[in-house]
Amino acid sequence: MGTVSSIEDKAIIATLERVEAGLRSKDLDALARCYSPDVTVFDIGSHYTGLEQLRQFWKSLFPCFPEPIEIQRKNVRIICCAGIAVVTSLTRMDGMKTNHPSGRSWTRTTTCLEKVDNQWLIIHEHASMPVDCAQDRIDYLFDPD
Repeated sequence: MGTVSSIEDKAIIATLERVEAGLRSKDLDALARCYSPDVTVFDIGSHYTGLEQLRQFWKSLFPCFPEPIEIQRKNVRIICCAGIAVVTSLTRMDGMKTNHPSGRSWTRTTTCLEKVDNQWLIIHEHASMPVDCAQDRIDYLFDPD
């Protein structure tokens, strides 16, 4: 994920790495420990409020990926102040069973965290892909060849 500059940045990255480990192992309980109970998630095609809705989303997502799910991040930027943090990045989940372009594309990701009882918890996530409105299509973000 690049150079991490502060103790808080390291703790925030550790939370994101626990999410990635939970996704890789498809462990709903491990994932849930990284999120606030009243989390809000705006995923590419959906909106989830609360941990139970998010757990159901993960459960429905897992069959789309063989073992293990691999998560990559690049262009990570962390802004942290007074117990609130915002992390922006490009994120990709590799290993989708289909050859759909979304399985090779980067998503724009924003993750907001709050420090609660000395632990960083995710309170909001937003994943999106750019849309070319003139062409009425997704403008996938691929690595240059």
